[in-house]
Amino acid sequence: EGPSQSVLWTRGDRFWSDCAIGDARLAIGREADGTLWVAPSRKKGIRFANDESRLPKEVALLCAINSMSVPKLVDEVLAGFDLRADAEVGEEGRTVIWATLKPGHSHPLLSSALLEIDERNNVVARLVLWMVRDGRSRGTVTFTLLESARRNGDQYELATYLDTDAQI
Repeated sequence: EGPSQSVLWTRGDRFWSDCAIGDARLAIGREADGTLWVAPSRKKGIRFANDESRLPKEVALLCAINSMSVPKLVDEVLAGFDLRADAEVGEEGRTVIWATLKPGHSHPLLSSALLEIDERNNVVARLVLWMVRDGRSRGTVTFTLLESARRNGDQYELATYLDTDAQI
């Protein structure tokens, strides 16, 4: 809960994020083998099994969102949504896709979404999510592409964020 700001890096299904949520700071990521991890400090890391079926549905959805992959977003996150492309909105070379819940459907995290796709680079340039919890509005989360650059593969590994004597 509370205001948050994060920097998210993705590479395929791998991601890592440096997060500030209220007064808390976290590093969160997914390794190449699909292992999800959280580091609340440099002294402690939490690693979750590489089995999405064992994760709570909301956590699995957040992982799919963090992949920033159009197919994952459409097929896994927005499966119960009607999608409408609006070519007249957004910057040149970008397509805006509005996602609204299909009649009779609900979603554990979202009431609607907006994807802005950069057609030249085939990347999500902006993603806006209207969040819900227990049917009540919980604000919006906006992802904005800042740069496209390759990061070293170890940036997606839990060990990168921990001291050598850290507890996992």
